[in-house]
Amino acid sequence: MTVRESVQILREQWLVVAVAVLAAVLVAGVSWLVRPAEYTSRLTLYVSTQSDNPAAAYQGAQLSQQRVVSYVELAGSPRVGAEVAARLGTDATPEQVSDRITASSPMDSVLVELAVTGTSPQDAAHVADVVGAVVADMVEEVERPTAVAGGAPVSAQVVQPATVPTSPSSTGLAVALLVGLFAGLAIGIVAVLLRRAMDPSIGTGQRLREVLGVPTLATVELDAGTVPLPVALHGRSPRAAGFHRLRATLAFLDPTDPPRVLLVAGAVPGEGRTSTVIGLAAAQAAAGSRVLVVDADLRDPALARVLGVDDAIGLTDVLTGRVEPEQASRPVPAGFDVLPSGALPADPTELLSPLALRTLFAHLRMHYDTVLVDSPALLPVTDAMALAAAADGVLVVCRRGRTSHAQVAESVDILAATSSRVLGGVLVDLPARRTPVGRAAWLTGRPTAGAPGLAPPAARPAADAGPLPAPIAAPWPRRGGGH
Repeated sequence: MTVRESVQILREQWLVVAVAVLAAVLVAGVSWLVRPAEYTSRLTLYVSTQSDNPAAAYQGAQLSQQRVVSYVELAGSPRVGAEVAARLGTDATPEQVSDRITASSPMDSVLVELAVTGTSPQDAAHVADVVGAVVADMVEEVERPTAVAGGAPVSAQVVQPATVPTSPSSTGLAVALLVGLFAGLAIGIVAVLLRRAMDPSIGTGQRLREVLGVPTLATVELDAGTVPLPVALHGRSPRAAGFHRLRATLAFLDPTDPPRVLLVAGAVPGEGRTSTVIGLAAAQAAAGSRVLVVDADLRDPALARVLGVDDAIGLTDVLTGRVEPEQASRPVPAGFDVLPSGALPADPTELLSPLALRTLFAHLRMHYDTVLVDSPALLPVTDAMALAAAADGVLVVCRRGRTSHAQVAESVDILAATSSRVLGGVLVDLPARRTPVGRAAWLTGRPTAGAPGLAPPAARPAADAGPLPAPIAAPWPRRGGGH
């Protein structure tokens, strides 16, 4: 995962980080309120030896420095804690008393500095005095055998009595909140990145590219907003940028012989294939191309419903030979033509035969610059396999945060089995909840049938189209002049 991808993930999951920060700051504030204030009193011991001549004094100074390290450890030992507890007459355990004592010594020094905490300034100072006395007595007790043997006696005396603190030494509210802030940030960022690292779904274009083995051509954003498509195509909506980038990228894949019939496929339902087809078709049409959109999802067609066109006659009638393609296609205000699904057949797989599809696509290439084919999901049914084999190329749509690695990898295997040409991937940002009314309003600038208070398409007045761009002059223009 690159730094750029990590930043993108954090921007998407900023709410998780914000909640973690808020919780950590709240915990830090509550902890500061319920925790009693602590005061620290300090006391200094001087470790020395008795000597009668300069040489002995020098050796005694070295001996004192050597002993100081041991006395620092002794001051924080349970033995000192037990003796202090006994002299204070408290029920605290030796370990609890020892936890209140901190001993240290500057390098190459014969001083032992003791810091003792308490719940009040007087308590801290009193306990520190007792600790100093106990440590001095224990030093004398430990060194007594050495004196008997004739060595220089070592002693510890209090040179700086315990001071009564004037202010608490515990963390202030501001510091506690600041610590909570940074702790919350760290926890939130780690949680988001760890969750994404363990998430089996595709979350970035790089991960989609790694699984597909081909580039991710674009990331498109779909939203159930109210921005009409003509407005978006003229640059007044950032959601159009992904489709224009996808259109431009497709044009550079093979400039000498660009793919003309493109199948928009996906692993599972709900990935935004239909919306991607319509958005790309509108971008192609806005660039001056003649575009036809074919609804080849003969199990759950959506194009006619989304675009508000009549699907009484469609692809099923063309494949069975009842009508010609030009009789079944419908222009839409967004500037492209639509070949709806038509009546749903009993067996879509049998109707979508590779030979019939190749014949149809060859016919469509003669009349349109680009043919975009919407299809059912690859994994649940086999319909898309025949469509992929007959098309010039396949765009694999993947919904960010939903489609898993395994599903995309299995789709790649299915397409490879049909010798299909996978052109690239399209990463789709799609909200969790969508409505046909909202999607159609964004894609076409027109309300769809079934919206509250709207009449069916046939009953709507012609003025309903408003200022939308006019469709192409007539369907099925022939290349090179005559029919």
